[in-house]
Amino acid sequence: MSTDYFFADTARFDEVVEEAPTLGIRVTSTPESLDRNAVILSDGENFIWLFKTRDGGAQMTKFGGNDPKRILDKLRESFGTIYSEHEVGHWREEIGG
Repeated sequence: MSTDYFFADTARFDEVVEEAPTLGIRVTSTPESLDRNAVILSDGENFIWLFKTRDGGAQMTKFGGNDPKRILDKLRESFGTIYSEHEVGHWREEIGG
């Protein structure tokens, strides 16, 4: 099972990668992540994938049963609101409501 996460304000992939270590978030990559235009953000226990969108923006995906709450909380400190694909706010923003 996976869950996608989106920044309410446009966050640039490169900015997130650069800022993450200053927030205590590890940035790593694997051959698979690099093939998918992504890096892996970790707090040492849990992880979330950060993908580079076509326009250079950023979106994230949580895979499996891990809990990236601490990572997301740290990213919110620097980049503001983050919506999951399951939250009404995300869909309202996408459809302009």
